[in-house]
Amino acid sequence: MLLNKRIPVLYLLEKVRTELIVISLLSTFICFIDQKYLSFSVPISAITILGTLISLLLAFRTAQAYDRWWEARKIWGRVLSESRSLVREAQCFFKGDSNLEVEALAKRQIAWNYELGDTLRGKKHFDELEEYLSSEEFLYVSKHMNSPNAILDMHSKQIRKAYENGLINEFQQIHLMNTVLDLCDLMGMSERIKSTVFPKTYSTLLLCYYLLV
Repeated sequence: MLLNKRIPVLYLLEKVRTELIVISLLSTFICFIDQKYLSFSVPISAITILGTLISLLLAFRTAQAYDRWWEARKIWGRVLSESRSLVREAQCFFKGDSNLEVEALAKRQIAWNYELGDTLRGKKHFDELEEYLSSEEFLYVSKHMNSPNAILDMHSKQIRKAYENGLINEFQQIHLMNTVLDLCDLMGMSERIKSTVFPKTYSTLLLCYYLLV
């Protein structure tokens, strides 16, 4: 994920390093053969056809990449919105002196957002969670492979316990659980975006056409 507004040049070079080396070697080899042994002549129509094919494939990949980015942007926007809604609902629904209950849920939700982002990036920074989770909660999360899902499980347990203790009624419990379920759905959407890759066929064909041109 690129968080800077300016894309670093080294990042771009790293992404096209292999293709750049292959194209440079192939071009050097063809120029050497053309100068020393054979004289190549490529019809202009062939270049036109291949150029058209490349432009179509590039247009497809660009459109798909933008659609994927736009969908991810909408999903993360909903994650933020549902997170705020969960805390706001807890503040409105919990009866009596429940500030500690609401604060624990809010901190746990902050930890969920951080942990979801780190999980999607393939990182595990459990030490950062100690600021928002109690020692028991931290131990519970650290034992699970899917730590964001474990945090949502703790949300569900807290909501059920609040209902059993009379802090919320049945309708409020269902409303809060629906918000937690929405967060779970958004987590699944984020993981789907993360794991979905472009078909290998398009990348291979695009590279072959580019090398031929």
